[in-house]
Amino acid sequence: MTIHKTKHLLLIIIFYLGVDAMSQESVIKKYSAIEIIGEPVIDGRLDDKCWEGSNWETDFKQWEPYNGEKPSQKTEFKLLFNENNLFVGIRAYDSAPDSIKCLTFKRDVIGGDYVGVLIDSYHDLRTAFVFRVSSAGTKSDYIIFNDGDGYEITWNPIWYTKVSMDSLGWYAEMKIPFSQLRFEKNSEKVWGLNVVRKIFRLPEINYWSHIPKDAPGFVHLFGELDNLQSIEPKKQLEVTPYIVGQTERFKEEPGNPFATGKKSMTKFGLDSKIGVSNNFIVDLTINPDFGQVEADPSEVNLTVFETFFEERRPFFVEGSNITSFDMGLENQDGNNNLFYSRRIGRKPSISPSYTEGEYIYVPEFTRILGAAKITGKTSNGLSVGIIESVTDKVRAEIDLNGNRRYETVEPLTNYFVSRIQKDFSKGETILGGMFTATNRKTGIDSLADQMHANSYTGGVDFTKAFHNRTYLLETQFAFSHLTGSKNSITKLQCSPIRQFQRQGIDHVSVDSSLTSLTGTGGKLIFRKNGNGHFNYKVAFSWSSPGFELNDIGYLRSADNITQLIWGGYNIWKPVGIFKALDFNLSEWSEWDFGGTNLLTALTYSSNFLFTNDWNIITVYNYFFNINDPYVLRGGPYLKLPQKNSFYFNISTGIKRKLAASIVSSFIRSNNNYRNESMIGITLRLRPNSHLFFSLEPQYSTHMNKLQYVNTTSYSSDARYIMGTLDQTTFSSTIRLNYFILPNLSIEYWGQPFFSTGKFSEFKYINNPTSKIFSERFNVYSSEQIHQNEDIYDIDENGDGSIDYTFSNPDFCVRNFLSNLVFRWEYHPGSTVYLIWSQTQINNRYSQETSVIDNFQKLFETVPHNVFLIKLSYRIGR
Repeated sequence: MTIHKTKHLLLIIIFYLGVDAMSQESVIKKYSAIEIIGEPVIDGRLDDKCWEGSNWETDFKQWEPYNGEKPSQKTEFKLLFNENNLFVGIRAYDSAPDSIKCLTFKRDVIGGDYVGVLIDSYHDLRTAFVFRVSSAGTKSDYIIFNDGDGYEITWNPIWYTKVSMDSLGWYAEMKIPFSQLRFEKNSEKVWGLNVVRKIFRLPEINYWSHIPKDAPGFVHLFGELDNLQSIEPKKQLEVTPYIVGQTERFKEEPGNPFATGKKSMTKFGLDSKIGVSNNFIVDLTINPDFGQVEADPSEVNLTVFETFFEERRPFFVEGSNITSFDMGLENQDGNNNLFYSRRIGRKPSISPSYTEGEYIYVPEFTRILGAAKITGKTSNGLSVGIIESVTDKVRAEIDLNGNRRYETVEPLTNYFVSRIQKDFSKGETILGGMFTATNRKTGIDSLADQMHANSYTGGVDFTKAFHNRTYLLETQFAFSHLTGSKNSITKLQCSPIRQFQRQGIDHVSVDSSLTSLTGTGGKLIFRKNGNGHFNYKVAFSWSSPGFELNDIGYLRSADNITQLIWGGYNIWKPVGIFKALDFNLSEWSEWDFGGTNLLTALTYSSNFLFTNDWNIITVYNYFFNINDPYVLRGGPYLKLPQKNSFYFNISTGIKRKLAASIVSSFIRSNNNYRNESMIGITLRLRPNSHLFFSLEPQYSTHMNKLQYVNTTSYSSDARYIMGTLDQTTFSSTIRLNYFILPNLSIEYWGQPFFSTGKFSEFKYINNPTSKIFSERFNVYSSEQIHQNEDIYDIDENGDGSIDYTFSNPDFCVRNFLSNLVFRWEYHPGSTVYLIWSQTQINNRYSQETSVIDNFQKLFETVPHNVFLIKLSYRIGR
């Protein structure tokens, strides 16, 4: 009886496995474009004769909210082509045309109803070029890569589109030059194709080629576009010269030759795109200018870790997916990468020496003399990305009574980045490699002891998908090798992210005789990526003590081994009041290469999306076994109490004219050692289809009983001085945008930022790993510590003499950054910018913490104003 039951059970399992396998083999939809002579007038009306007749495709399915079901409104499309262009016509019928939402934004910021076409012209089943247009005529274009894992929204090809509307709905007409797509001539090749429509008021998204919500990928599920075999690849050729005029006004300082109150400049440059072949593009920039790019947000960073800022410069953002070698896991090291383009053109890294009475001028950024980039992908799946850039030597000017001297603060530097990947088995297997080089001329400018001369990094990666891409195995291995003088390599060993000089460790030590430093890093990930509600991931990564990426890449910390386990459950079809539900649980731990457990953490998160589009997100973290190797800045490990953190966000739906969200987070630790609280509000107002206003104020408090202050020595012993920090911070982001037309806009961005930190209860570490928290430090008594203006004098042994001193660490940061940009794209690819930028700073310390008091202090200062006009003109095809 038991045997028969077992046989029946096996048959049932085999049957359902077969059904599951068959369900994943979806039928590929096909569409044949129609060749025409001449071309239609792009006016959005679709009334040219070529649009008449059949071949209009109508079979769409919902992607959300009801995945796989019939759409609520009819949509149809037709594709035509001639020798040079692809033409797309889309009819978006609507039973309630008065409810079509028309919102005007600038390019790539799309809102309201929209339609679009997605083209996989490589037909690599991983990459798609997307062209979308809203019912208001705003166009958006971007590249999807890695089968939907990433997007590049800064891609701005030259194409043309218009829309129109009548009592039956609205219509879109597109003209896409073949020179803007990447493909090779192949008489047997088809392209991937999908068409999308969003109905904003519902909201509902429909695709022509159905994409299941649990699909392990995106692009590989496209339909096929046929009948384009007769077209010839077109090489792209564009040259865009520009001119910039700039004048500045700021506070004049009598006697300071570098602060005369005003200065002006004129600048010329050139950007170009040259098609080596239809699949490969060379981007060139000479003397680039990024004056229109928004400034980085303000911050106060009291840790040893470098803040990661996003890249916003168009030349470096475009094609960044090809040159990326992501080494991070989903924890605090998530931004680790062999290439971090913000290194190119960075702020000078050497501080010049000067004496009292001397005036000094140091340029804010290193000038980029020029850069070239080659990116592309062949029809057989070989993708290549190469970047070459040279930055100029930067010298600080130092003046004393009219006598001028110069010090080099950044040498002439060459940056080289190369990336290659090869797809096999329709993108289910990927093999790649990367190599970078940073070479500085340090010897000529006597900088050899301050910074290393050469840095080389490289790596290989391998990805394999199994069972219709449901399961994924990813592996990476990378190395770094740096060379320089003995002093420069010693500095690397003692850098904040490495700290070979740490006490109480035996797996690393400082070797001052070295002239090179070598390390390795990598990761191994296995994950279930779709085909069901439940997904999971197991991951492992490492960065050896000598691993270093921060010349041309980003590495938050070295000397660590990380393990991560994650599981998630997702419900994407509406259930009761919920439109979608998402639950996640993870555990991760870190060790150093000596075997010390640095940290263990548990994380729970959930996302509740309601049918009215309200959303609630919660995240809870529990940290324990914390042995911090960084907080004492080269000292021993410091055992820290376990802590809990909680994050909460509730937001309204975006369909309303006024949308709002509230975010709050807090951290609470045992022994009341660290407490943090934050609350933020976001208000977004859209009074009409052209005007947009947002306000995002945020207020936070931070208390830390073990905030690092200084390191000194006493009786041959190191003294790691800590204090209790009470910090309050207020910031806000303000945006006011008027989109007159999709290609004509006025945009304002402003950010006030105030942060005040007051230290008290100073102490020194004496037993950093004690099981009892209060025994890890000694608090200075009132007899041991005395404040003398901005200096604290310490009489530790009580004999009446000063044993050591440290500076008052209290701080106050006040600034207000503003940016007003008038932008007019008067011709495709040709733009006029009028820009006003203002910076106000007042960091004089005071204990006022109210927003009004800080604003009053801030506006007591003279602002620094920059007025800029930039004109570019595109020449090409």
